[in-house]
Formats: sequence, C-alpha cells, structure tokens
Amino acid sequence: MTTAASATDSGGTTELGPCVVDPAQDVCSDACDVSDCCQCVPQKLAPDPGAVDCKIAAGIVTAVCPWSITSVRIDGVWVEQDVCEGPGSGWTQTPESGDIVVELCGDACTTYLAGDFAELEIYVFCEVA
Repeated sequence: MTTAASATDSGGTTELGPCVVDPAQDVCSDACDVSDCCQCVPQKLAPDPGAVDCKIAAGIVTAVCPWSITSVRIDGVWVEQDVCEGPGSGWTQTPESGDIVVELCGDACTTYLAGDFAELEIYVFCEVA
C-alpha cells in the first residue's frame, strides 16, 4: 500500500511544538490545524515505482476528521467513484487503521501500477470555519 501521508512531522513547528500526524495511532497533535489532520489541501502524488497494489493511504486522521475523500484525478481526468465493476476506471474508499484508504480499480489501477501518469490527485471535502 502506498502512503500519501503518514506518521510525520507535517513540517510546521509552532509554540506548541511540531505538528505530528499519525492516523494509525489517532494522533493529530495540538500544533496541527485541521488541514494537516484531514488533508484538506489536495494531495498530489507522482508515480511510485515500489507500488505493489492499488491502495493508497490518504493520511487522514479519522478520529478527528468527519469528512471523506470526494474525488480522484489522474493527469487532470476525474476518475469515477464507486465504479469498480466492469470496464473503465474507478475508485472506492474505506476506513482502515484510523485512516481512509483509496483503492483504484480497472484502468486506473493498471495506469497507477505501471506508473503511466504524471500526477494523481486526491481531494477531501473539508468544512473549515
């Protein structure tokens, strides 16, 4: 499984310390904001030569984020959600180990595993006040 975002210091350090996000441990430290914990900014992934399946962990701490993934694009083309039967491309999402995992199906999976794309984007709907 590829990890779009994992247990990491999200790069920001505030007076509260570093922002640490770890979905598997339900951790989103006080130094983080909702965008860090919920991946509100679209994630942009390049081909992963080590990909062995079509599952991508989004790095969303589901313990603090009530939102789900709304869309996936490969090289600017929207991939249909919940279409994993029959021909064409599709994707689904499932909660797994405190995170949300995107699974690409059909042509999208084939393209992903072959690395025949420049950019894969994962979008999350975040209702930020």
